[in-house]
Amino acid sequence: MNEIDSYRPYTFTRKTLSNGLEVLLVEDNLPYLSLSIMFKEGSSVDPEDKQGLMSLLSELIDKGSKDFSATQVAENLELLGTSFLYNLDKDSVSFSVDTLSWLDKDILDIFSKIITQPAFSKEEFERARKKAINWVERSTEDFSFYSSRVFNKYLYESHPYGYYQNGNLKGLKNITLEDVRSFYNSYFIPEKAVLSVSGQFPNDIIQKLESSFGKWKPALPENKTGKQVSASVIPAVKKTEVLLVDNVAAIQSEIRIGYTSLNRSHPDYLAAKVANVILGGSFSSHLMNRIRVQKGLTYSISSYLSANRELGAFKMGLAVRNDKVGNALLEIIGVLENFYKEGITTEELKKAKQLLKNQFITGVSSADSFAYYLMHLNSQNIPYVYAEGYFKKLSALTLNTVNTIIKKHFQPHHLKILILTHADYIKSQLKDFEPVTIKSYKAFL
Repeated sequence: MNEIDSYRPYTFTRKTLSNGLEVLLVEDNLPYLSLSIMFKEGSSVDPEDKQGLMSLLSELIDKGSKDFSATQVAENLELLGTSFLYNLDKDSVSFSVDTLSWLDKDILDIFSKIITQPAFSKEEFERARKKAINWVERSTEDFSFYSSRVFNKYLYESHPYGYYQNGNLKGLKNITLEDVRSFYNSYFIPEKAVLSVSGQFPNDIIQKLESSFGKWKPALPENKTGKQVSASVIPAVKKTEVLLVDNVAAIQSEIRIGYTSLNRSHPDYLAAKVANVILGGSFSSHLMNRIRVQKGLTYSISSYLSANRELGAFKMGLAVRNDKVGNALLEIIGVLENFYKEGITTEELKKAKQLLKNQFITGVSSADSFAYYLMHLNSQNIPYVYAEGYFKKLSALTLNTVNTIIKKHFQPHHLKILILTHADYIKSQLKDFEPVTIKSYKAFL
């Protein structure tokens, strides 16, 4: 066995508090303490007509608690040398703080009260909602970001994964303070969460967690289940289709290409991830070599597999000059066709495996980053043991296996293509892709 294949991340201990809250303990010898909690629901549980609800809730949760005002929360965190951070995706939302290890009692007190006793005041709600609406209105100014945002909706259509994570204008205006409180009571409950503690912590850490989090109970006798739409609602793409998002202010064209694909727990996912590294997930990829190096059509092009619990996606993205859109599309499809037909080489497979191993080691190099990785696995319904066997599974992938996966999941046709640009400048370049649907960028706010 290669020496690197014997690599194992930090050891960890798994406990459960009396209220059902799962706890992961990842010990480190450095004098810090990091606390994170992840809930196994994300933006996909937003009601369709109230997109942005989970985002708004996440923004509000540290703006005051039963015992502290929003200002007092901020001041207490500052005294501990930390800030309150949150991360929201389609399947989960997480919150975290960190401080010096000997301040464990203080950080546990403030963090537990933020999570279990949020105030949700009317004043803070109106301030946060106004901020969110202003952000949506300004988001159109970032052409790259806005293209990716609209493309996600284009890919997933009516599936909740297509909802705007930070909300749209209609949804944000529909949300009430009672919606936020009801959502919190429905989804922020011990049974739907994992709490991680990493760094140096005392031997009685479980007793301290029991004291601070153990009395936390669901506010409702029965918890709602989020609205989830089956992947079958997304019609199969029968042939390549193009959506032209018109914005006369665009000085170049943002292009996004892809299709819905494997979920995170699919048995083919790891092999597909290796294949994607070679296609467009590294600087020396096929797409970079052809589109940037050989043809000079863009500064950067990349592809990736989004990792979601229910339904993933394969996506490619780049920006090109308006007069080069048609040429770029034909070259990209040519790369996909060749990748599908020819597959990869033994040397490419070796380099891709090495890159992924290096990325894994770097990504879990600290106790808190490894704890977060474990929580993410949980949110995707993947057992924790996956982390321990990752290198072994990666090393076991053969050339034949990866090339077979390419034939199954990297099809060069039946693509969805989105182009955000000044439509008049490029319409004549899209004759090979008709019919083309044209919509104003304002239609997606």
